[in-house]
Amino acid sequence: MPRRRGRFFAGLALVASALVATATANGRADDPAQLSGAFVVRDGATAVCPYAPSIDSPDDPLSLVGVDLAPGAASAIVRVRGGDGAIRIRREVHAGASIRVTFDERIRPEDPAGTLAIETRVGDAIELATAAPDEALLARLPVSGGRCEPRTVRILVHVVPTEAGGPLPAGATRASAESNLRAMIDDSNQMLAACGLVLDPGPTTFRVDPPPPRHRLAVADGDGLPARGGVVTFRVESRRVSVDVAPGSRPIETATSIARAITAAGFVAVAVELPRIGRAADRFADVVVRRRDGELASLDAMPATPLSTDLRQRITIGSVDFADGLDAMDTDLARTGTLEERTLLGAIVDDDASTIDVVILDAFDDPSRSGEAFVPGDASPFVGTVVLDRRTVAHHRATLTLPHEIAHVLFDDPFHPATTTVGRFARVTAPTTSIDVDLPRTFTREECVRMRDLGGRYFR
Repeated sequence: MPRRRGRFFAGLALVASALVATATANGRADDPAQLSGAFVVRDGATAVCPYAPSIDSPDDPLSLVGVDLAPGAASAIVRVRGGDGAIRIRREVHAGASIRVTFDERIRPEDPAGTLAIETRVGDAIELATAAPDEALLARLPVSGGRCEPRTVRILVHVVPTEAGGPLPAGATRASAESNLRAMIDDSNQMLAACGLVLDPGPTTFRVDPPPPRHRLAVADGDGLPARGGVVTFRVESRRVSVDVAPGSRPIETATSIARAITAAGFVAVAVELPRIGRAADRFADVVVRRRDGELASLDAMPATPLSTDLRQRITIGSVDFADGLDAMDTDLARTGTLEERTLLGAIVDDDASTIDVVILDAFDDPSRSGEAFVPGDASPFVGTVVLDRRTVAHHRATLTLPHEIAHVLFDDPFHPATTTVGRFARVTAPTTSIDVDLPRTFTREECVRMRDLGGRYFR
């Protein structure tokens, strides 16, 4: 005996109540019994969640909806209404049909023939209505709930031109940059919809942050070596600063001595000890310098005078020069960033630990690098910061670098999955260079769970 498709929903609860309505067609009221209908969803669910494939199983009951119509009603209309109230999709369905709610019509399991795939986003609602022309509302089901109960991820987007007043890497004009960044965020949200996550840049899509002055001085950058002893000499604005460094001084001790000398010269200086990296003898340190009014100060070497006479513990003034691209971190420096990255990010990212800062710049010095993420577990001073180059904006639909890097932050994991695909789909979390960009892209259900479980500090 053939298996009836309607039996798939046996035992599932009706939670989107039928709204019995009357409508007028050809000048008479139709029989209300012919106008009743409801969505059928999993027991206890009050909403539907877009489909996300699982590594272990393609089944996902949170994304499957049945259609129950009164006897005699041959068909009905399913509509997708966006958060703005506009109807984006309208499809005809028949009694006993099943609907797969998805964030991309290509992203769905091997459903039985006739299953209707409907593309939605978190914040939409699917509606069941009588057939045209009346389309009287019968039932309504929000797209959220379960795994996809909406969570807003607050982001702050910084666009950094190559020089003050120069062209923006996100667009030729401020208006085009606004449009391009909005499109990138919208595409990212389409991917994140399967996890119930929405990126929100706030009322201002981005702010422009020019490259900062040379305000950061590094002690034993990259190696953490102790001092042999010597003199450090440099200039803060127009003031000469000279510091004697005792033999055996650890980087943070040298940085603290330098900060005190700068403060005595009339500025505000803070010594920052960075996380230890694998190849370093000790934790290295930076000194960040500001004027009394809070603006960043400018540091320079003195003419004809060595920055340091110590032959072992190096002193370096950080600078941001995009002529050859931003110096990109390697695996070991992922905890600290390069000195050029620290000089840039330390000047523009905010201190709000609940916000992910997204920095858009022209290019990295490594042409193969298009994005980086500083994850919480590395205890970097720039935790929750994502850095992207201009190509990720121009080709966002192909690369999906923004949701990829956001996932690193929410996972609290700098590494990539061992497999680049799941079933017939490519994983957003796979390295872009290793996947077929023509495949439909998705997060897996397991990745959704991890992001929602571990990324709570960034949810609003």
